[in-house]
Amino acid sequence: MTAEDAVHLERLTQALRVMQGLTLFERQYLFDIGVVTLERECGTVHCIAGWCGTDPWFQAQGFVHHGSLMTQTIEYYFGTAKPFYWHYYPGVQEARDVTYDMAVAALKSEIARLEPQQGQLL
Repeated sequence: MTAEDAVHLERLTQALRVMQGLTLFERQYLFDIGVVTLERECGTVHCIAGWCGTDPWFQAQGFVHHGSLMTQTIEYYFGTAKPFYWHYYPGVQEARDVTYDMAVAALKSEIARLEPQQGQLL
């Protein structure tokens, strides 16, 4: 594992932590893979990266968002774009078709891809 992979692994793991920390209401009504952040009557809706931008750990790392603008590109920051954009999800026709559970599974898949295998050096 390269040092860059280790950084991306940590960031993806933190993104998973953020997503798993959402309340049931946030998971059902305030998660939308198609928007970074959007004010709605029921609250502020975020994608994975948008939720990360509200988290103190990410903010301390300099990853924040200003409306729909991120301080860094998703692919550069996380080392992958797959969990963050709806068109990477197999069989999905529109962003609204990506569920919270699908997003968490995609994060876990990318984490597993980067995790060192038994016997592999860091």
